[in-house]
Amino acid sequence: MWNFLAMLLKGFSQIFFQENVIMGALIALGLLIASPTALLLALLGGTVSALTNKFLGFDQSLYNAGIAAFNGIIIGCAMSFYIKSLPISLLAVVVGSIIGGLIFFILVKNHITPYALPFILVTFLTVLVVKVFGIH
Repeated sequence: MWNFLAMLLKGFSQIFFQENVIMGALIALGLLIASPTALLLALLGGTVSALTNKFLGFDQSLYNAGIAAFNGIIIGCAMSFYIKSLPISLLAVVVGSIIGGLIFFILVKNHITPYALPFILVTFLTVLVVKVFGIH
């Protein structure tokens, strides 16, 4: 359990190009203060993204560094901003983090550094769907 939590906190710190549990905890604390909903969705997104990549056989050292959780965390933050309905945002985070995790895994397996591309694609498509269908 501690290993998973440490990996998730490192995922938060990866937002600022760090691999540090304390930095990740401070970022999570900042999210808690600013928006508990954003923290909840970021934790959900990071967890789903990490588990997706773990299931697919992602490189263990990159997984432990929080890289597998990074895109899911920022997808969760974005969904908290763009979708105000909690049930819909929860669904969007789960689906988006799975898709983002798949994109991330495919790019890494093909020796392409994905950075935040999965987050950008998933968030862009989600915002497009939200605007077209008037989901709030």
